[in-house]
Amino acid sequence: MTGSSITVRFGIITDIHMPDCAAEKARTVEDLEKCIDSLENEGITHLIQMGDLVEGPQENAEQQLDEVSAILYRFSGTIHHIIGNHCLDVPITTLMHRLALDAPYYTFRIGAMRCIALHSMDITVASSPESPADRERYQLLHTEAMARQYTGAIGQQQIDWLKRELQTAADNREKVIICSHLPLHPETTDERHGILWNHREITNLLSGYPDIIACISGHYHPGGSHRQNGVHFLTIPAFCRRSEPPFFRYGIVEIRNTLLTIENLQSQPH
Repeated sequence: MTGSSITVRFGIITDIHMPDCAAEKARTVEDLEKCIDSLENEGITHLIQMGDLVEGPQENAEQQLDEVSAILYRFSGTIHHIIGNHCLDVPITTLMHRLALDAPYYTFRIGAMRCIALHSMDITVASSPESPADRERYQLLHTEAMARQYTGAIGQQQIDWLKRELQTAADNREKVIICSHLPLHPETTDERHGILWNHREITNLLSGYPDIIACISGHYHPGGSHRQNGVHFLTIPAFCRRSEPPFFRYGIVEIRNTLLTIENLQSQPH
């Protein structure tokens, strides 16, 4: 259905940061297993994993990825993975293979909702941009106040793809959710965690499409929210900080038309 009435419901989790410490790992495994069981009991068939599955360092990251994936893939529904900055401690080709991704950015559907998964680490400090436009985006690391060396930017090829996806959604009168590991709005992060380097460019682009309901991010562990021009900019609190306020492990997002709510499941501290 592509009209104005829409209801979707899905699970969401971010920043698991699978640890190396044996005691912390055991608690993470236990809580993730509870998460999967709870989502199954709630009848959830889609789970969006918003990035930073692993903690690193690089030499341990692939093992951490295997360990966390083994738990997540107990989920009988569909998991939609977003790539985070810590995820790149695993080589991207290996990461995409383990997560069954054909591309680091892609579109998926939950019911009638078009969901656009962005790769917010498209341009990083390790990049060597070839086009003049992408070289300018690289320079934002030095000129954008909230840019950090461990965050990144979205490059021209992905932006061109994003424009096509948004235009297709507009032509079909589809509601849209944007998913990005890095926050897209400065009100939903802080200076220490940082932001997408070219967040201004991306939010300006998104402002031209009135059917975008929400831009959902991870990365900023305390979480945050801001509403601008009818769009919810949401940063989901980190699973790895679930024993600290706001005591968020994972949640269920429900969207009815343009009303978005998040149910915080298992919200009590350890």
